[in-house]
Amino acid sequence: MNCRVKEQCPQCGAPVEFEETARVLQCPYCGIRNILYADDWFHFVLEHEPREGELFLVPYLRFRGSVYVCHTQGISHRIADLAHLAVEDHRLPPSLGFRPQTLTMNFFSSQSYKGKRLKSSFGISEVLNRAGRQGMGAQLRSLLYRTYIGETLSCIYLPLYLRDGRLFDGVTGDPLPDSGDVSILGHAPEDTNPWHISFLPALCPRCGWNLEGEQESVILTCSNCDSAWETSGGTLHRIPFETATIEGKAVYLPFWKIKTFSPMAGIYSYADFIRVTNQPRVEREEWKSQDFYSWIPAFKIRPGMFLKLARRFTVEQAIQGTKAVMPSQGGHSVTLPLSEAMQSVRVVFAEAMRAKRALEEILPKADFCMGPSTLVYLPFHETPHELIREDLGISIQKTTVALGSRL
Repeated sequence: MNCRVKEQCPQCGAPVEFEETARVLQCPYCGIRNILYADDWFHFVLEHEPREGELFLVPYLRFRGSVYVCHTQGISHRIADLAHLAVEDHRLPPSLGFRPQTLTMNFFSSQSYKGKRLKSSFGISEVLNRAGRQGMGAQLRSLLYRTYIGETLSCIYLPLYLRDGRLFDGVTGDPLPDSGDVSILGHAPEDTNPWHISFLPALCPRCGWNLEGEQESVILTCSNCDSAWETSGGTLHRIPFETATIEGKAVYLPFWKIKTFSPMAGIYSYADFIRVTNQPRVEREEWKSQDFYSWIPAFKIRPGMFLKLARRFTVEQAIQGTKAVMPSQGGHSVTLPLSEAMQSVRVVFAEAMRAKRALEEILPKADFCMGPSTLVYLPFHETPHELIREDLGISIQKTTVALGSRL
């Protein structure tokens, strides 16, 4: 379950409510669409009524996403969701529990909250380590590689009020358990670094047309000039794309096609990849001069299906007949950015290894380098309940794809 966020439309000031994973804000009153952008992860405050006393905003770092662990026995994965206290103070609640999933939040603004904002004692790396350790004790003892894909990182502030020497929960108004002198919170390090949310008009920089995409989209498209755009550094940048067209009606799922090689593992061509991963096929002469590409889903989906799709398309390398045009219809939103797709390349390589016992020797030295990348829309035939690629023997439940954007 995703968090709900409330914000005012920057155009007309009307209240807008959306999910935490949204990156495009569309006002239901004026219809204007804006892209949400910040220099780092989003900062939220749990919604509450102002109360008597001195306000303290206590930071909790939240991680939600898929954790992949490569170990000597194979690959394990799970979906993790936690929000852990980011200051070293045993008197404060160690976790937000289910609050992020059940309460509404607002973006932090120094103009709206005049209390003291406590400074985090550790960074997001500690939260990632906690997420990676949860439920994977046995696998971590033989850990070879770990990464996080499709994650949502944020800082959530719990409002506390100090009154008459006691701390009160700003959301419920209830006093916290008495745990000694809490006045030292006034001497705790304060975070004075400015933070604000930015709104970029969802207009094509090339032709001025309205950009298209769902709320969770990280790539927006323009149907007027046939272009695709991503947000980086507070501006929109054009990205290359292609579509593998087929006859008849289809649903087009986006994939990142990333040129990949590894000098230490001896992978420079498609033939090298087939040899190193020990694929059961006869090597062809033309494969020796064929570049090797990793094919990574550009949309969020459950970890097991993510690995299945990436492994199958990466092993086959059989996509032909692409054109630099957008799908005329049926194109799925891009919800996984290229940066995270690149993080998954080593895991996909490990998944493709036929002899998992060789992972301990090969994976640590597989220093994958990334070359040019392209966003490619691949067609799937649609049935009432599935999306199918008959040539590769792949079928995906439509509900699995639909629910993936909420991970």
